[in-house]
Amino acid sequence: MTIATMHDQDGNRILLLGLSAENVKRLTGGEIINVRRTHLGAKCLPIGMEVAICYGEPEDLRKQFSEAGMITKDSKVTVDPRLEKNDAPPPTQN
Repeated sequence: MTIATMHDQDGNRILLLGLSAENVKRLTGGEIINVRRTHLGAKCLPIGMEVAICYGEPEDLRKQFSEAGMITKDSKVTVDPRLEKNDAPPPTQN
């Protein structure tokens, strides 16, 4: 995985996560990838924050996070409404 930060033209900070083929294989196999501040290149994360990356359908992801103990009764979960309706626009290709 490649981790970097940048600023856009408006000065907003952007966290870039470049996934390798091996990362995608792990994600499609049901693994959750955790990016911690101690990882090389991740020092851009605020202290105490980690990023968890997963892959799947919204309901499957909730279950996966719950089983991993990452979602509790106190967690706030937000899902893009387009995904709930299953009418998300197709991905753009460059």
